[in-house]
Amino acid sequence: MYLNGDAAYATTPARNFRDGSFTLASWVKLLNPVNIKTAIYSSWSPGNGQFLFSASHVGKVSFIAVNSDGGFSPVLEAR
Repeated sequence: MYLNGDAAYATTPARNFRDGSFTLASWVKLLNPVNIKTAIYSSWSPGNGQFLFSASHVGKVSFIAVNSDGGFSPVLEAR
């Protein structure tokens, strides 16, 4: 799938990520380096476990999730 970076997106079926463990696998090839943290995959639906899988301007990917206080908790970040 090719997304041109101009408001392009893909959708996936809804899943409640608070129900248990899950695996997120991805292969992403950025054609150009990003200037700011850029979403690769995310969910902002209330009650389903809000999260963001993103690429940063320094070439790292990270996975953060909303914690019980409504703030963000880093879960995984590539070094």
